[in-house]
Amino acid sequence: MLEWLIIGGGIHGTHLSRVLTAQAGGDAAQVRVLDPHKEPLQRWRECTRNCGMEFLRSPLEDHIADDPLSLFIYRRDRGTHSTTHLGRTRGRAALTVFNDHADDVIRRSGLRDLRLVGRATGLTSVAGGLGVDSDAGRIEARRVLLAMGITEQLRYPDWVAALPAHHYDHVGAPGFDVAGVGAWEHCVVVGGAMTAAQTAVALSKSGSGEVTLLSRGELRCHDYDTDAEWIRPTGPARLADEPDFDRRRAIVESGRHPGSVTSSVEAAVTLAVGLGRLTHTVADVVAAEARPDGGVRLQFADRDSINADRLLIATGFDSRRPGGEWLDAAAEELGLPTASCGYPIVDEKLEWGSGVHVCGPLAELELGPAALNIAGARFAGRRLAAVEST
Repeated sequence: MLEWLIIGGGIHGTHLSRVLTAQAGGDAAQVRVLDPHKEPLQRWRECTRNCGMEFLRSPLEDHIADDPLSLFIYRRDRGTHSTTHLGRTRGRAALTVFNDHADDVIRRSGLRDLRLVGRATGLTSVAGGLGVDSDAGRIEARRVLLAMGITEQLRYPDWVAALPAHHYDHVGAPGFDVAGVGAWEHCVVVGGAMTAAQTAVALSKSGSGEVTLLSRGELRCHDYDTDAEWIRPTGPARLADEPDFDRRRAIVESGRHPGSVTSSVEAAVTLAVGLGRLTHTVADVVAAEARPDGGVRLQFADRDSINADRLLIATGFDSRRPGGEWLDAAAEELGLPTASCGYPIVDEKLEWGSGVHVCGPLAELELGPAALNIAGARFAGRRLAAVEST
């Protein structure tokens, strides 16, 4: 029986596999990561590549290593100074530097060897621990960490339902590769946040054809997707004195800036528009129609319309609780408490109950609005390091 099984091997699962291996006395045989993808951070790399991300939104202190200064030191020692500053005091790393540093941490720590390729389908209690059913077989562990994210929960505008699936792509869909989009006459990117803006700017540089960024409103600027105090180490403590979980939910939601972009991404959109490479249209789509030639026609509320031969949806991910039906069944069987919003009620060590621990979005009622970000992975690491090994 393992000491820890981590379900989910993205940023959170990868960082925490390192933390929990150390917590298990450095015995890598006691920790495994169950994930549908063979490589660590595979979904992270797909999503960031497809939207053309150049710089992270988070500060240099947020990465998968233990030492908060690790990424800064890595960049400095390699003479890599590709950062851009947010305000006067914080910088953020270029995506290439972040990924190279992550690869270095994964290699030196042997984290790739911890991975089991498979998808969880059930969670039950067994003698001395928990049993996880998966398409890779049954796995037993004394403790299970649920580290699933929301990147498989694609969000679509309602009007997309009127279109055949082959008439559009979601840039966050598993397996989607923007490099395979091919040539177009008019590509419309739908969305008003970071993914949409970055995707539109990246495509506008290709010279393949006309590109339009279509958003419901003007771009809203926030350098972080939460209020800055929530990404500081003291951020989660702001929830500790609130016993009412409905109020905690309200605090979490009010501390977020969904649908926003950084000032540098807004500047990139403005530059692309100024150079004539990109059109930014602000309109509310009320209907969509598939054209016989494979393109689409989008009807706006003001009765204007736009035609496109390539439609990319970049409206992000649904914020519903990850895990789906198998986690619903497990929560009921194990008596795991939830708030009225359906999210876990956990203790200070992120234990949901019965040896089940959570991180990422599942921990947001304990860790706050930044729980699903890289900062949240680090918050979780500090909490989980205090869990006693059995």
